[in-house]
Amino acid sequence: MVEQAYQRTKAYDKLSFLYSITGSLEKLGKMHKIATMRNHMGSRLQTSLLLGNVEDRVQALADSGQSALAYLTAKSHGLADKAEAIREAAGMDDADTGESHTLLVPTMPVTSLVDWPQLQTTKRTFKLDEPSENYNVAEALETDEVFGDRTVAPAPAAADIETGWDIDDAELQIDVELQNDAEFMPPQPGSSGAPNSQNAVEQIAAGNFERAIQLLNKQKGISSFATLKPMFMDIYTGSQSVLTAQSILPNQSAQMYSMASALEKLQQGYDATTNAQFADALHIFRQLLLSLIFISDDDTDEVLAVCREYILGISMELERAAITDNPARLVELAAYFTHCQLRTDHEKLSLRLAMTTAYKHKCFKAAGEFAQRLLDLAPAPQIADKARKLITICDRQSRDSLEINYDAQKPLVICAASHTPIYQGEAAANCPYCQASYKPEYRGNLCHICTVAKI
Repeated sequence: MVEQAYQRTKAYDKLSFLYSITGSLEKLGKMHKIATMRNHMGSRLQTSLLLGNVEDRVQALADSGQSALAYLTAKSHGLADKAEAIREAAGMDDADTGESHTLLVPTMPVTSLVDWPQLQTTKRTFKLDEPSENYNVAEALETDEVFGDRTVAPAPAAADIETGWDIDDAELQIDVELQNDAEFMPPQPGSSGAPNSQNAVEQIAAGNFERAIQLLNKQKGISSFATLKPMFMDIYTGSQSVLTAQSILPNQSAQMYSMASALEKLQQGYDATTNAQFADALHIFRQLLLSLIFISDDDTDEVLAVCREYILGISMELERAAITDNPARLVELAAYFTHCQLRTDHEKLSLRLAMTTAYKHKCFKAAGEFAQRLLDLAPAPQIADKARKLITICDRQSRDSLEINYDAQKPLVICAASHTPIYQGEAAANCPYCQASYKPEYRGNLCHICTVAKI
């Protein structure tokens, strides 16, 4: 596209630079011939430099009257006979050019010139608008003298087309005023060509941010977009990029977020959780949760639920780690953590944490319950032995020394704002995007899990 624009405007210097950075040395050689034919010394010298052609560079300098530069260039590059001829013709004294010389050669291009994707349009059968009186057909069809002639056959007259068809429409009574709605209108720059698309990612890629915001609000309940701005820009800028398969840079598509990358990010979150890197895990799961907004896949709901549970559980664990003088709250948060739907190995870790925390604070009833749940998951033999011993001790003292807001016998979910239980049958509100649960008093606030939707 850029090449065609430069060719039609005869921007020869820009074309030479374009061919140089894209490695089109054959076309750059043609530009050098064109510069010689035009007798343009500046372009001729520039293209010889870009091509690394010393002989032509020396000749260009000599032809432009720069005998001293031509002599020094020839001598510096080992063209002794050429240098001597120039020196004698110009009547110059011999000069010492030193011993350290380096031949200037073209640099290796980052990527070769490719054909950029263009919107496929259909030619109109009928032209509804007549050309103005000032329209110059000859100028519009002017051929390019350098890059090849392009001839356009003239269209036959309307009368010639109708000859032989026995068309007589003089008696037709047609009072309907024609509308130009069917005329093809090329899309404006930045338009995807599908302005009515209900896909928010397509609208973002086209630069229609306002339309994308409306769709996300309607389809997913998103109401706060400040956090999503970097992702909007990733999708938009990514849709403007084209890289070849031979490029040294990684290949990217307009679809910046995919299920494959989401699953990779999910594994990173799992690994960080296993290594107790809770702050990093929280960041990973939250970014993954937000990226799912822009992924259209049947499995996104499952991954979204995983992210929600891990963000909730890790948030409670970070709160628990910051508590220093409230043992009852320590036990409660450890207990609530066990009710998040985690991967089995992480569920075992959360139960061991709750069991140990409850036992240290003499909440024997709760500790025994956690130990039994741990045994149900078939842990390693050493851990299972400890759990059985703890159950034996807790059965002898089946009571809690602290008053904690926790009843393991009742089904419950955790309020993502207060980190307190919502038992079955109690009123609750939910986030429209991630479906996190909240107590009714948090209705209308931003969700603490996804941070982009209102409860």
